[in-house]
Amino acid sequence: MFEVNDLAKGITLAAEKARPGETYFFCGEPKSFREHLDVWARRPGAFKVIMWLPPGLAALSFWPLEPLQRAVGLPAFISRETVRGGGTNFNYSSEKAKQELGWTHQTAQEMWFNTIDREFELLAKRRRRNLTARLNPMESDT
Repeated sequence: MFEVNDLAKGITLAAEKARPGETYFFCGEPKSFREHLDVWARRPGAFKVIMWLPPGLAALSFWPLEPLQRAVGLPAFISRETVRGGGTNFNYSSEKAKQELGWTHQTAQEMWFNTIDREFELLAKRRRRNLTARLNPMESDT
C-alpha cells in the first residue's frame, strides 16, 4: 500500500536515473491484509477488527451479502472476492529502487492515516448522510 505521490516520485526518478531495460518495483513495506488493518486500528475512532473468521467461513458468510449490497445501490465491498483478496500477499521489494534511484516512500501508518483523514473530509462534504451515501464511493454530491 502506498501513496500515489510516492509512485509519481519513483516514476520521475526512473525516467531521470534508471539504466535502460531495468525493472523497479515502487511498493511500500510488505504487509498482510491483517497487518494493514492492525495499523489502521491505531488511529483514534478507526474501525477495529474484533473477530477473524477462517477464509472459507468468511466467504460463505459474505456470499448472501453480495446481492443485498447491490440491491441497495452499493458496490459489493463485502464479498467472496474480498475474502480472496484479503488472503493474498504481494510481497515485492522496492530495495532496488531505493538503492539505485534514491526513492523513498511514506510508512504504511502515514499512508493509512492520510487516507482516513481524506475520507473523513470527503464524508463531511456529502449532503446526504444516510448509510448508502456514506458507503458508496462512486456516488458524487456535485
